[in-house]
Amino acid sequence: MIQSNGNGAYSVEVYVDGQPDCVTVNAELPLMGGNPKRANGSGLESADGTSDDWVALIEKASVQLNQQTAAAS
Repeated sequence: MIQSNGNGAYSVEVYVDGQPDCVTVNAELPLMGGNPKRANGSGLESADGTSDDWVALIEKASVQLNQQTAAAS
């Protein structure tokens, strides 16, 4: 579902009306303010102290896809 493109971007496969579509997103994700890093070295927002980048990448791809769809209507 998510593949690194090797250049700091990721391809995320999503399904629209049952058809696969590929959305490319960069790796810029929200970071915690004021608290530099967690014990695992991550500055990403997380609920349990782990860094699950794939969740944020899928959410980012979904937002990007929705913006493109809204722009096309």
